[in-house]
Amino acid sequence: EFEAKTPNPTSVQDRLIKEELEARVDVLQTAEKKYHDAGPAYDCVVYHDGENW
Repeated sequence: EFEAKTPNPTSVQDRLIKEELEARVDVLQTAEKKYHDAGPAYDCVVYHDGENW
């Protein structure tokens, strides 16, 4: 979206914004590569009435 609006950033602020967005993309891609899905997790609420669970 940013590149569509400013294909050739000329101002310093536009260049900084572009660098920031590229850095964010790099971080997200690295995190995606290192992510390991451990599978489903279950939260259970159990009650004990003194004899039975």
